[in-house]
Amino acid sequence: MRIHKGYVLAFLGFIILAASLVMSTPFSGHGQPKALRAAAAPAADSARAPERHVPRVEEDFELPAAQAALTTVQETGPILFKDGELEAYLTFPVPVGKRMILESVSARTEMTPGQTAAVQFMTTAGGGTASFALPMAYQGRYEKLGDISASALRLRAYADGGTVITFRINRSAVGDVASGFISISGVLENR
Repeated sequence: MRIHKGYVLAFLGFIILAASLVMSTPFSGHGQPKALRAAAAPAADSARAPERHVPRVEEDFELPAAQAALTTVQETGPILFKDGELEAYLTFPVPVGKRMILESVSARTEMTPGQTAAVQFMTTAGGGTASFALPMAYQGRYEKLGDISASALRLRAYADGGTVITFRINRSAVGDVASGFISISGVLENR
């Protein structure tokens, strides 16, 4: 019985070794510089579709002119409800001659215990205005901060230059001072 067990373990080890070697063998052209791949590529015949090259992180390549004209933007603005206020506004202006492409928005609110917040924002692009809601999730009650809610949203929204991205934050009831913040990130492109 022990002899068979040893053979079985040796056979399984061999299979695992062979599988790992097969899986680690590079595919045709994988890991080669672009110039070597082009030289080693077979001549294209008219019956086959041309191969698509997907750039890898390790490769050096130049950004297209359209991407080179992008500027990364990250901004955070405060939310402040004064005593007795039900809504607050926060704006992020978009510079003239640019277009903002929003890629993510996040919000955090600290409210009087028992209160909730609703957050929405509006952008204007191409002559139309769009309204987006941030789904606020209750995070818990903290002794010195009150009831905390937060949201993070990945999206793609546009705002033309010369307009403002406007956030409106509502709370469920009149109360003491409440606060929080809103952060946006994306890119500005030349127009």
